[in-house]
Amino acid sequence: MDIITLEVPDQGMKELAARIKKVSGGSNYLNVAKAVNAAKNVAVQLDNLERLSRIKRARQLEKGSVDKIYRGFQTGILEVSGSKEILKFIRQTEKTLKKLPVNEKARPLKVGIVGEIYTTIEPYANFSIERMLGNMGVEVTRQVTVSGWIINDMLKKGLHLPVESEDVRESKAYMSNMVGGHAHHTVGNTVVHAKEGYDGVIHIYPLGCMPEIVSQAILPAVEENHQIPVMTIIRDEMTGEAGFNTRVEAFVDLIKKRREEHLNEQNKMLYGY
Repeated sequence: MDIITLEVPDQGMKELAARIKKVSGGSNYLNVAKAVNAAKNVAVQLDNLERLSRIKRARQLEKGSVDKIYRGFQTGILEVSGSKEILKFIRQTEKTLKKLPVNEKARPLKVGIVGEIYTTIEPYANFSIERMLGNMGVEVTRQVTVSGWIINDMLKKGLHLPVESEDVRESKAYMSNMVGGHAHHTVGNTVVHAKEGYDGVIHIYPLGCMPEIVSQAILPAVEENHQIPVMTIIRDEMTGEAGFNTRVEAFVDLIKKRREEHLNEQNKMLYGY
């Protein structure tokens, strides 16, 4: 058995292309390029579908209706082969989600999820926190995605193209040097979410992840400077789901109360009561 890492190695794009050939069945570099482009397109559309699910889940009229559609997608996608058919199935699911009745007047709490890429995108690693929050009426945003990793960390970095994004620029006020992992994204996205008026940020990372430990030490400064609540959850094999959920629920109660207090203060200023 071979373990193939699909990341730009020190040898450059030629070595990465050789690795991709092993898993794509490509006989030449043109086929490799086509395989990479197809994978990128699928990842982008899948991330868009997940983003739509998060928006709809926070506004659904019937609790669990988004989960039912998405579970059907997860089951059905296993029976589809080829990038064209996969994209077709994603578009069909997207149409179904868009037709789902929602509460148009809802003003859900908005929470950003930041942290190490695996623990933020893998439901098993984070006890399906996005689904949990959505079913509590909270709209979730997660900027670290698979498609973003493919585009920025594989393709742009490998081709020596500019990869600096808004979150990386925002992080420079707190981190002058790269510390590895997704630390710059964690800090920068927290700043971005604060500036966009989010109600809170949840920072998740696995025990012992040094870049995220650095981020955790910096986030209190971001929290104070931008007045946004931040909760950090460290995940390891001893983390219990019940305790995890309790902490998330308590955080949601906190930011909900904070929003209510803020609205009350605004009413006093506008109406004098």
